[in-house]
Amino acid sequence: MSIDMAIEKLIIAHYRHVHTDYDRDKENIDKWIKEKEVEATAPGFKSFADLLAYYLEYKDEMDDYEKEDYIDKLNTLRRTAIMRAKEYYTEEALRLAEADGLLKREKTQPSIRDNNGT
Repeated sequence: MSIDMAIEKLIIAHYRHVHTDYDRDKENIDKWIKEKEVEATAPGFKSFADLLAYYLEYKDEMDDYEKEDYIDKLNTLRRTAIMRAKEYYTEEALRLAEADGLLKREKTQPSIRDNNGT
């Protein structure tokens, strides 16, 4: 990775964490996951919040296999949501950094967008 690419990634990561709502919004899983995705991952549930509430209420009654299954479903949905939040807020951070004059790119210059964020 070139120095310029490293600096660009650092600027964008800074903007994403400090100048956007990324850190708060990435934990709002239901904001980033559609109801049908939850139902496909965990039939009978319409939201991550409902799935998590069910797990927390009944985990002491579950055997280890069932606990692992629920944790896997929760983690799958959470990873997807965080990935989507990161993509969204990376684009926002990029726009903000460009507007502040910290990043200037020509159309042929490699971009953080070409490398799937930081």
